[in-house]
Amino acid sequence: MSEEDFKDRVEKGWQVAERVFGERPAEGQKNGVLSDMVMATAYADIWSRPGLGLRDRSMITCIVLAVQEHETELKVHLRGLAHQGVSRIEAEEMMMHISIYIGWPKALEARRIMTEVFDELEIS
Repeated sequence: MSEEDFKDRVEKGWQVAERVFGERPAEGQKNGVLSDMVMATAYADIWSRPGLGLRDRSMITCIVLAVQEHETELKVHLRGLAHQGVSRIEAEEMMMHISIYIGWPKALEARRIMTEVFDELEIS
């Protein structure tokens, strides 16, 4: 793959990320070449595939990040989830549902983070 092809994939990834988050998240711009790899691979190659919408992909991503206890990334993706139109009730139900699979402590922490993000965004 040429450098130009890679740059095109990075830009395509940023365009997908803008649709997910409503903007280019600052967190995604801090890591140089690693951020470029995320944009080219995760967003240009995976998030843009047909078969699942961005809303579904956002929910899946939040669930995985909750399981892995990645608070910073979970906050970023919860903002994306809200941008995709997921209501507080839907997000709370998502956390309730995953609690029986991931355990109460992880689910409670994920819900705390979700509440913090949704409060910041003033989502009722």
